[in-house]
Amino acid sequence: GKKKNSCGPSHFGLAARRGAVDAPAGAMTVVEEEPQEFDFGKKKKKKEKKEKQCDEGEVGEVPADGVVSTLEWEKGVIYSYADLLTRLYHIIEDRNPALGTTKKYVMKPPQVVRVGSKKVGWINFSEICNIMKRPIDHVLAFVLAEFGTEGSIGGGGQPVPKGGY
Repeated sequence: GKKKNSCGPSHFGLAARRGAVDAPAGAMTVVEEEPQEFDFGKKKKKKEKKEKQCDEGEVGEVPADGVVSTLEWEKGVIYSYADLLTRLYHIIEDRNPALGTTKKYVMKPPQVVRVGSKKVGWINFSEICNIMKRPIDHVLAFVLAEFGTEGSIGGGGQPVPKGGY
C-alpha cells in the first residue's frame, strides 16, 4: 500500500500533545513550539513574449501617429438559393468533369417461372446482375432479405426463393 509520510499534517504538533499526556498528574509542562519557517525559493521569472514584427496593413498594427482607423462594413450582393446552387454545380463540373457523366442503364424486367406449388424461379437473374455489375451472391442476399424469405440458387444460376412470389 501507501507509505505514510512522517512529516505530514497528521503528526503536526504531536510533541506538544505528548508532553501534556506523559507528564505526571500534578505537574504541568509547557512545551513551546518553534515557529516553522518555509523557504519556497525564488519566484520563477515569466518569459517575455517576443513581439511579432508586423508588415504594413496587417491586422493589429498601430500606425505611427497612434490613431487606429476603422472601415465600415458594407453589405455585399445577396444571392438567391437557386443562383448559389447553380454556381456550386458549375464549380463541381469544372473541377470534376467525369463526375455525374455515368450512363443510366435500362433494367430488364425479371422473368419469373413457377417451380412447384411453393417456389418461384427467376430465369434472367444472372443477366440482371451482370447489367448492374454486382456479384450474384450479394444480389441474392439482398433480394432474400427484402422479401423476408429463404432461398437457394437452382440449376443455371437461377435463384429459387421459398414462397409464392
